[in-house]
Amino acid sequence: MLKSELERRLPLAHEEPQTPSVTESQPTTDQDLKTYRGGCHCGAIQITVTSPPLRHVQVKEDNCSICQRNANVCIYPSKSAVAIQDPRNQLREYRFGRQFTGHRFCGVCGVQLYMHLHGPPAAVAARLSPEKQELVRRNLDVVPVRVPVLDWVEWEAIRVEREDEGTEGYVLGA
Repeated sequence: MLKSELERRLPLAHEEPQTPSVTESQPTTDQDLKTYRGGCHCGAIQITVTSPPLRHVQVKEDNCSICQRNANVCIYPSKSAVAIQDPRNQLREYRFGRQFTGHRFCGVCGVQLYMHLHGPPAAVAARLSPEKQELVRRNLDVVPVRVPVLDWVEWEAIRVEREDEGTEGYVLGA
């Protein structure tokens, strides 16, 4: 995509995506922030993320089955830093398992852009300890965005961490 094409994109409307994982980031000033734009392959859905340069934020790949199949490499900005534009209403969602996380993708070209955390049911969350309720609240303010859908990413400058969340005690071949 040409830079001039990126500059012509419309301002993006705010969406409320969420995530199961939170990363605390260092406070930044506006001049420390960079705007990353991108979207799906066919252009039906566009995404904008305002973030410190990606070399300064946590970039992770996960080992869950769907993340492995989708080769997900994600960043975890807050909801206020992410905007989604879907003028033709092509955004679709796939959920499985406990239904806590929705994997959002384009209904035209099939490219997954980000994840939306629905979290545990309210009745379940209400029974959690105050500390876990706070963790759920913080998690609901984060959006895992797939780095490969963003344009002009400095891939040579970022470090991708492997995440094996939820596999504690798992023994291969057991």
